[in-house]
Amino acid sequence: MGAAQSLHMLSDPELCEKLAGVFAMSTFLSDDSVLPERVKKHTSAGGRVPPVLWFHGTADPMIQLRWTEASYPRMQAANVSVDWRTWQGVEHDMRRDELQALHLWLTSILY
Repeated sequence: MGAAQSLHMLSDPELCEKLAGVFAMSTFLSDDSVLPERVKKHTSAGGRVPPVLWFHGTADPMIQLRWTEASYPRMQAANVSVDWRTWQGVEHDMRRDELQALHLWLTSILY
């Protein structure tokens, strides 16, 4: 659950104030994850939550696409700005075009 750990940084209100963004790839939230509830409590109190860039390959044999498709709307419902992208034919790895998209996203939120 390495990539899920990046999402769970959003559960720390102090850290949320400092992060420019969070990148998650090929990950999901379990059905009983408390993260959306914690984040919604923080945002409802006026707290800032950084945007999330979330990638998933359509051919990932380890993390089923449907698990992620069920997860990212839960974060959106918690007032998190999620940029969700699927990558046709990508398995549980990363392609050059994904790295380029990540680079563009990072430069857009950092500069």
